Amino acid sequence: MTLDTLLWNTDRDLQITSLSARLRDLLFPAGSPERFHVSDLWREDDPFGMMLVSHQWALEGERMAFETVRAGMPLRIVLEPLYDFSGAIAGVGGRALPGVGGEESSWELSALQETERICGFGTWRTDLRMGRRLWSAGLYAILGLGENTPPGELRLFDHPEDMDAVREAVREGEISGRGYRVDHRIVRTDGTTRHVQEQAHVIYDEAGVAIAHVGSVLDITDRKEAEVRLAQLAHYDPVSKLPNRTLLEQRLHSSLSRAQIDGSGCAVLFLDIDNFKRVNDTYGHAAGDELLEAIGTRLSHHVRAGDTVARMSGDEFVVVLDGLMSRDDAVTSARKLLRSFEVPFHLTGVHDCRVGVSIGVAIYPEIPVSARSLIDIADREMYVVKRNGGRGIKVAAAQESASRADEKPACANSSAARSALRIVANA
Repeated sequence: MTLDTLLWNTDRDLQITSLSARLRDLLFPAGSPERFHVSDLWREDDPFGMMLVSHQWALEGERMAFETVRAGMPLRIVLEPLYDFSGAIAGVGGRALPGVGGEESSWELSALQETERICGFGTWRTDLRMGRRLWSAGLYAILGLGENTPPGELRLFDHPEDMDAVREAVREGEISGRGYRVDHRIVRTDGTTRHVQEQAHVIYDEAGVAIAHVGSVLDITDRKEAEVRLAQLAHYDPVSKLPNRTLLEQRLHSSLSRAQIDGSGCAVLFLDIDNFKRVNDTYGHAAGDELLEAIGTRLSHHVRAGDTVARMSGDEFVVVLDGLMSRDDAVTSARKLLRSFEVPFHLTGVHDCRVGVSIGVAIYPEIPVSARSLIDIADREMYVVKRNGGRGIKVAAAQESASRADEKPACANSSAARSALRIVANA
């Protein structure tokens, strides 16, 4: 920190709570008032109102850096939120550094520009009386422009798919007079797409006439990509790349709701891979993971686009068939999936790998139960197939399943189970 640095702090109401002696002498050579607001700092030299607006943004947790002038002296303002012991924002800390003029000042300017670049932050200002625009170095960097490019119309960089939403946010901000805040995408000059958070405020004179717009653009691409990755981890299986149980149940709930509204049906197919453990034991877990991914791909290929294929755990998969018109639709789809396993799977460094599949089927509204119970019933029917040698299909009987949704799997040796298995699997 240089001796020429001017310092001040505010509370949450942006009342000045402390300031350096040199800043006090500069602002109030005839004596300072006992209490004054941050808007009193450089008021006459800040036609854009950037000082006040930037303090308000700092109260929202943003770090700000911009340039202004005081009595013809260029100053670079840096603002940061101040936190109390509980971690809540208690005010704003500000400092003003001398502008361009010497080797040290040039270094400080470069440092501020580098800070903007690292943070992916930029500011802009438009004088409505003169039609003059100013962009910070950080904004040029976000847009992918050289700093010698004259400031233009920011809306030209809006992503085509987001243009209407951005224009509506801007329009509502102009009508309300409070400005706007909107997350959207931009297309840089090199053709790449970035996610940004843009906000702006309107500055009025004492007569209530709008005289300027001031705004900021924050590059939030990394945050958006992180959110996508977290959503992927929360809802998708990392091995098969299929929806996990959480997302499966959400989609099954939606399917049941649609069936109740339009009178259609849906079905749950619970699949367990026959002899999967033998693949792991013979070729290793890497080959097993590759097989699980290949099975997920094949299952997805043999269902409709609106259906869901999910991995439950281990070698268990679930298929939700949506919008069925009849019971036969579910049986036909199950047979198709069963036959698809007649084709061997090709694994890296392994000769053709053949596995079978056992499938249990529960159909709604033939079995009028909840989403989770429908899965459990299909699981129970799959278990019957598994205990009778696998490579088959069993559809839950409506009259039995509704009253036995919470029972343990049926006895594999019962004559009724074997009969149902033969009828469906060999039809």
